[in-house]
Amino acid sequence: MECIVDIDFKACEDTKYINIATQASDEGHLLTVPVYLYNVCPCRKIVVGVQIFVNGRLYALKTCKVFTGYSPCCRKICKFYVDEFDFLFTDECKEDIKVEVMAHYIY
Repeated sequence: MECIVDIDFKACEDTKYINIATQASDEGHLLTVPVYLYNVCPCRKIVVGVQIFVNGRLYALKTCKVFTGYSPCCRKICKFYVDEFDFLFTDECKEDIKVEVMAHYIY
């Protein structure tokens, strides 16, 4: 199961919260959430967090810190790949699954 999440920072805003609903299929118990950030400022550090909620309760959380790198030709990086966040479900997990992605500039 795969859930693609796009985040668009506007004018270097500090915080962005996005909620996405998805549901697990019978094919497996691994949820992969690839995260891309759009229109981010170059030469900045960003903390990205992905939270998984099952039936409205927090099930799992993963975070990572990334550096956007230098972009000599523009003031914004149009599309920046963060990473894939993998989550394992130990139960059959037929409940509603909600994915929340947070991103915040720290430098």
